[in-house]
Amino acid sequence: MAASMRALSVPALLVAAALSAATSRTPGGTLPSVPHTQRTASGACVVAGGTAGYPFGRAPLVVHPHPRGVAAVWLPGLDATDCAAASTVGGAALASRLAADLAAAPTVAPGAYSCPVDDGTSVRVSFLFARRPDQTLHVSLSGCAWVTARGTVARAVTARLRRDLVAIAPAAWRAALQPAAAADAPRCPVPPLRCVATTGSTPT
Repeated sequence: MAASMRALSVPALLVAAALSAATSRTPGGTLPSVPHTQRTASGACVVAGGTAGYPFGRAPLVVHPHPRGVAAVWLPGLDATDCAAASTVGGAALASRLAADLAAAPTVAPGAYSCPVDDGTSVRVSFLFARRPDQTLHVSLSGCAWVTARGTVARAVTARLRRDLVAIAPAAWRAALQPAAAADAPRCPVPPLRCVATTGSTPT
């Protein structure tokens, strides 16, 4: 079993300490925990609690205004070389950029989808607020690459969102973020969004 790790730089530790102190008095005011991981006998990397996104809902996926920071929990995929989750944090400026990226991302139309291979590589992004509960989203970095949250319509992961996530991504996840153009490739035209499997099947 591989122990989980917290990949925090010295500046990130200072930000985390400040955010933790500020959130201790607010609802949902603790930084998200890093899940345990395990390498199975077959060599697959398994994350406790899974790496699936949230079910689709009907409410619009919009980040509340004026986040004071952002915390990210990075989840490895089934074929990850380093089977360990990691966490990083960012300040208000980055949180606002990520919120703007999400607001500009196209929504995912209802329907059936045939996605590229999804190994579960993903990141859970929590926007932190001073006077309201934190807001957590799930960003899939493989497969159809969607952003989901509880009870909301999904949004597509765009090149712009990938680029800004690189700012707080551990080294092991940067490769999943680098093919930024793939997020907006014709393989998944919007609208309507239809992802075609890499095996060459046609959209459903």
